[in-house]
Amino acid sequence: MPEPVATLTASVEHFYSAPRWSEAAPLIRRLHAEERLHRSPLGFTIVSGHADVVALSRSNEAVREAPPGAAPDSSMDRLTRRFLSLTNPPDHRRLRVLAQQAFTPKGLRAVHDQVRKVVAELVASVEGAARFDFVADVAHPLPVGVFAEILALTDEQRDRVVPLIPHILTGIAAEPTPEAAAAAEAAADAFVELVRGVIADRRRNPGSDLLTGLIEATDAGDRLTDDELLGMTCQLFVAGMETTSGLLGGGVLQLLRAREQWELLCATPDLRRTAIEECLRVAGSVGALPLRLVLSDVELPSGRVEAGERVTLWLGAANRDPEVFADPWAVDITRSPNPHVAFSTGIHFCLGAGLARLEADAVLAELTERLPDLRLVEGSEEFAVSTMLQQPARFLVETG
Repeated sequence: MPEPVATLTASVEHFYSAPRWSEAAPLIRRLHAEERLHRSPLGFTIVSGHADVVALSRSNEAVREAPPGAAPDSSMDRLTRRFLSLTNPPDHRRLRVLAQQAFTPKGLRAVHDQVRKVVAELVASVEGAARFDFVADVAHPLPVGVFAEILALTDEQRDRVVPLIPHILTGIAAEPTPEAAAAAEAAADAFVELVRGVIADRRRNPGSDLLTGLIEATDAGDRLTDDELLGMTCQLFVAGMETTSGLLGGGVLQLLRAREQWELLCATPDLRRTAIEECLRVAGSVGALPLRLVLSDVELPSGRVEAGERVTLWLGAANRDPEVFADPWAVDITRSPNPHVAFSTGIHFCLGAGLARLEADAVLAELTERLPDLRLVEGSEEFAVSTMLQQPARFLVETG
């Protein structure tokens, strides 16, 4: 018999006071079994079922809120107000039409060689090492290097931007601490100052980079404003750097833990496509989306959410829903179909999904070909402390 809901409530409160996605499996199982719409005394509702997450994502009846603690027109508010993932129509459609011009299949083909080059260099740098930290040596520097390339940032600009992103990301999580909110605002101030200068330089000296593409994007004469460019660039870094790093690190970690799956992938390169989708399902970096405000009553498969409720969609739980995925806690690189929501769904489907898949494909191709004997050093795993991200901060691997 399930334990009383009060215990579930206490478990949720504990998770938000000391978030560890690596320890969230029992909580996710209980949410699925007991309350797929869990109304927490913390002031928001957790949506954990796959069907509910999909239905609410596609309803367009939720709107972003300013991050808790962010003052109106502060740097954090100005940046995140323009995040595609946190806007609704009609603003969302206008921003997406302009932004997607820089994310065409042709544009992805143009960065393909850059991605392969960065991956090959990273793998070559660790190939002779007996032991290395996969996150620090591969998963983190890859998206950083790729984005520095495609945004044409100097080394100095890259080194200034990269440390700011984790603080900004923590600031948009559900209920950040006052200290985290203050750190996020300081990071946002620094980000705005730096990127405004880069945008001004691109206007004077346009190139073939992604930022120039966003500056030059037009729809019936409409263009992105400078504040919109700031917000778009910030989201590109958040999604393209921090969350992609989590996907790469988390995906490889899950494959190495399920040793037979790693060996199957090494022996069967044709499974790389389905392996990437399974990595996205079990290790998609974003575990929970930022809080949104429900605009009007919405009937979901598990019940109703009402106008005025604040909700957070737990993508990490939806991707392990036993009503959708057979043996949801097992890693199966042959799983097909695989209707995961790692990139969300509906109008908020991640604009950079193609680039993330491209990077994952390049990493798995290089590793399985050049380091098939890669093995996890048991007990070396450390995980990010975050109410949003489910990603490793560190794990050691051995070669040979």
